[in-house]
Amino acid sequence: MFVQVQCDPALIIGSVVAYSETDSRWNLSDSSSVMIGVLSSLPDDEGRASVQFSGISYALASRDIPDEGGFCEVENGRVYVVSTGGVGVIAPKDKNSVARVAGDLVMIHVR
Repeated sequence: MFVQVQCDPALIIGSVVAYSETDSRWNLSDSSSVMIGVLSSLPDDEGRASVQFSGISYALASRDIPDEGGFCEVENGRVYVVSTGGVGVIAPKDKNSVARVAGDLVMIHVR
C-alpha cells in the first residue's frame, strides 16, 4: 500500500521516512519508534512522492547486510539488521546475488 505525501524534495528512492510535525512533511527517519514508510518514487516539483507503509518494499541499507537477513531497524533514513524486534524484516540474500553492502537497496517487509 502506498500513498502520495508531502516530503523533503531531496529524498531518494528507498529512503525510510517518518512524519515531522515541525515541517508538516515526511523526512528521513532516525527511529523505528514512530510510523515509518519507504519512498517508492522521487518527489515531484511540488515535493509529493509515493511512500509505502506496509508490505514488501526496497529500502537503502545503512550497513552491510548479512546473507541471512534479519529483523530491520532504522537509522538516518536507512535500514540495518538487529537480532530481535524491529519494524520489519530484511529478506535473505538471493542465492544468485552478491553480498549487500551499505547503500544498496535491500528487500524488506514493513510491518
